[in-house]
Amino acid sequence: MGSQKRVNINCPICGENATKIMCLEADIIDCPICHEYTIGNGLKTPEFSEYDKSVLKTYCYRYMKSDGEHRPKPITKETKNEIINSINPPRTLIDKINFVIKYLADSTKFFGDTVEISRPHGHRLFFCKDEEELQNILEAIKQQGYITGNSVSTLDVIVTSQGLPSRKIVMTSKGLQYAETLFSRTNSTQCFVAMWFDESTQQLYERIQNAVTGNPKADKNSNGYGANYSIMKIDEKDHINYIPAEIISEIKRSKFMIADLSGYRGGVYYEAGFADGLGIPVILTCSKEWFEEHTDEHGNKFNGVHFDLKQKNILLWEENKLDEFQRKLVARIGEVVGFN
Repeated sequence: MGSQKRVNINCPICGENATKIMCLEADIIDCPICHEYTIGNGLKTPEFSEYDKSVLKTYCYRYMKSDGEHRPKPITKETKNEIINSINPPRTLIDKINFVIKYLADSTKFFGDTVEISRPHGHRLFFCKDEEELQNILEAIKQQGYITGNSVSTLDVIVTSQGLPSRKIVMTSKGLQYAETLFSRTNSTQCFVAMWFDESTQQLYERIQNAVTGNPKADKNSNGYGANYSIMKIDEKDHINYIPAEIISEIKRSKFMIADLSGYRGGVYYEAGFADGLGIPVILTCSKEWFEEHTDEHGNKFNGVHFDLKQKNILLWEENKLDEFQRKLVARIGEVVGFN
């Protein structure tokens, strides 16, 4: 290593002062915060978006040790996306907020404990772009009542040096209870289905079941094509409890929900709203016929999807095109929670 050229640079991942050890095949970056990692050189040097940097900063800061343990393979143009996807960062902003909440709850051993998050590198714990994003997340968590007001009383302090005091976060009982629902579904493979269960919707349910439980590697045009999750349809569960309580319990255990708005069923709206309030991803579907207001053959007028939800990205289906609906639903599940 002594004969190799060393130059001072800004770390390509975090921007801190670092050292680049120039080698023939790939360069080694020695960063005091990200530790040591290998990156491509010359034509192989990858470009990092802000998202890429946020993911790699967190991985290096939380998981990679200076002794080289857990060091990823060289980051090149060809391997960058593979490495970032293998880290499995939060997929959505709600997932990122929940990631912060779970960290705080994990770090709370006794009620009223203070969880310290340092400045200016605390944001690196949570796949955040910078300290400002973390501050905004903590403020949102405070507004939900999950942490005490004093926890974020100093968030308006501008981060200008290493000497700023650590944040001192205290979770409330409401926050700990919410975190418990997150823990129960962290490793969940269950999808809860809320819909109008009727003979007229049986074929629809079968397609939803295929899309949820099928194999992602199957032929996309086959009934067996799906996302490889388990499915929960409450009327198929053996229990002796009050049904609404069972519904709430199963929603809390679920990784995501599919809610079909056909038929304007009040229970479906309630269950979808409950899941959304918990931060559980909800995939909305609806019959194309039911999406808008309509009148049946007897002159009875029916409401369509409520205007509060019409602006959502609702997946529409038609009875004679359920095979196409199944493929689109599998793709939507993949976008929202990924394949299992």
